[in-house]
Amino acid sequence: MRKMHKILSVCMAVVMLFTVLTTVASALTYEPSLNSGEIKFIMRADKTEVKPGDTVAVSLYINPGSFSDFGPPQFVISYNGSQLSPVATVNTEFREYQNEMGSRVSNTATVSFTLPTTGANGAMTSEEKAYYTNAIMLSGQFISGVYPNVVGGGWTPNPENSQMTFYMKVADDVQPGDEIWVGLHNSSFVRNMAFVSQAGGNRIPVSNYDLSESMVKLTVASDEPVVTGPAVIKTQAEVKMTLNEDQTAVDYAAAPFQFRVISSISEDDWNTYFNGDGSNINSVGFVAYKGDGAFDMETAKSVAMGGSAADYQAAKTDYIQKVDGQPANFGARIDFTARENVKDVTYIAFVQYDTDQYAFYDASFDADLNSNYDDIVSRYAEFIAG
Repeated sequence: MRKMHKILSVCMAVVMLFTVLTTVASALTYEPSLNSGEIKFIMRADKTEVKPGDTVAVSLYINPGSFSDFGPPQFVISYNGSQLSPVATVNTEFREYQNEMGSRVSNTATVSFTLPTTGANGAMTSEEKAYYTNAIMLSGQFISGVYPNVVGGGWTPNPENSQMTFYMKVADDVQPGDEIWVGLHNSSFVRNMAFVSQAGGNRIPVSNYDLSESMVKLTVASDEPVVTGPAVIKTQAEVKMTLNEDQTAVDYAAAPFQFRVISSISEDDWNTYFNGDGSNINSVGFVAYKGDGAFDMETAKSVAMGGSAADYQAAKTDYIQKVDGQPANFGARIDFTARENVKDVTYIAFVQYDTDQYAFYDASFDADLNSNYDDIVSRYAEFIAG
């Protein structure tokens, strides 16, 4: 396959305290009281097994349920300061707002890197209070002079897209097997220090939140050598369509309903596994399952490797975008040529390299294209209308 790669251009007391913290770090669980609301906050890390000194990108996904038109948010990141630290103490270098939230919320909004934990930790258990020694507050404000905070002028997250990513560095002295927790803890919401609001209105009551996946657990890798490979990371998924004259329905006669998945390869992996220029990459893309039964990961991988299976479809591309110092990105799409052909899909992305080597997502993702079809078309029409 011909490839195109676009390269743009008191001693005992201290010992005892350390022992207690180590024990807590290895035994914590996360069981939030806010776990049944419509608005679900989901944290995902670009890696869950880490090594001393690693940088970890942690991204926030939000499923809004029936809510829409969000205003400025406020979040608190809780973590253990002996295990993690922010990669920078400059707001725009530490975190970025993305996609729908990034279209309204300013990346220059204030970040408080030394937030006292007294308030944010108030609803934690004693074990959690001992563990979560640090907190960072992320304030949100609409882009000044561009988007006023008024009813109808807000943002509505697409559950498929990351809304914010922040970057943490793993301490050099963490030990193999240590567990590291980081994210948006239930306590900061219960204490009204973290929230989302309605555009031009009030904060949304916390009873509407589901925080069951708002924290991420990382595990420090074993000292034993492990055969690893590059990671393929989901960046976002999106749809594209041509609407009829009334902007109310898809005009399939003019163009298909498109579903596109964008994935990335970190700068480190690009240099380590792909020669720094992608010259050993044979193909990239994703496999989508469009059937009514259960998705099978091994079947999807076999289709990526050139096999075939009912209701599984591979989409490939020969275009990779790479800017020095940034991840490499690639996107591929599948088309639905009629309304009755639109299906809910489950998908994984892949990279084929060194002829017979493959890398995949660690887990599959879902896109409810059929179940949420009317809402997707409506939102797309609103987006096109500006």
